[in-house]
Amino acid sequence: MNKLYVELAENFSNRSEGFRRIINYNKEIYTYTNHNSFGIMMICDDNIVINEEIGKIQLYNKLISFNGKNNNCVFIMCNDIYSRDMFIDFINDNLDNSYKLLKNDPLEWWKKWCEFLGNSFIEKRVYDIIGELYVLEKIYKEDKTTKWVSTKKGSIDIENTNNIYEVKSTIQKYQSKVTVSSQQQLKIIDNRNLYLVLVRLEESTNGKCVDDYVRELIVQGYDNVELESYLNKCSFPKNNHKRIEKYKVIESRLYIVDDKFPTITNDTFKNNIIPKGIVKIVYDIDLNSIEYKDF
Repeated sequence: MNKLYVELAENFSNRSEGFRRIINYNKEIYTYTNHNSFGIMMICDDNIVINEEIGKIQLYNKLISFNGKNNNCVFIMCNDIYSRDMFIDFINDNLDNSYKLLKNDPLEWWKKWCEFLGNSFIEKRVYDIIGELYVLEKIYKEDKTTKWVSTKKGSIDIENTNNIYEVKSTIQKYQSKVTVSSQQQLKIIDNRNLYLVLVRLEESTNGKCVDDYVRELIVQGYDNVELESYLNKCSFPKNNHKRIEKYKVIESRLYIVDDKFPTITNDTFKNNIIPKGIVKIVYDIDLNSIEYKDF
């Protein structure tokens, strides 16, 4: 066990907030801890702005005052005490190869490591979020009771007084197959109309990004705090690079989910009871043969 590993372990065990200069490393770098996370920080270029997160790891910048001046610093932090030894191994093994890129271009470092680790940001893809924002903005213009609720109500994306909307986004140019992720997702739950909206998108510099939709919704009166809270839960916080990726909507279809629309719910089964032992049903629907309106 080398000296750097031992120093990191000792510093990370301190749960009070603060930073310490690492002694057993030949470049200027610090450990940083607070009551719920621990990691390392280093002074970076003043123009760097970043805020990324995956699982238990965060990469972000923050102004820190020490040595008589404010310094823009980049942080790699872990928020899981049970992963501390694994995190220390990662820092100890990769600091030499990562130091220069972290200091000068941390986003490039982040992308390289996410690619290496096989992450595809499946929690919420950019075009999924943009598809929901596109539908939200369009409906909110006409009905100010409209809310974005999918982080609170897993089987509903958008709702208002009269209607419920489930949004499915795709970047497939011709395919219109959608995946329904449970028997609850397209279940009629009250007297409101239930709709499915298919949004077809393509990546384009002529399109709009998450930040574009956020600005437009705020101008229309949508609550900024509520929007940002939702985006944080989806791992799209402010200054995240995914928020400036642009997609153009090339088609949007509106389907009413009624007794003619193909669904599988508890009501599909005898006595409205799902067979014993089945916990969740996931199924695909080909929308090409189903009647729709342009949205």
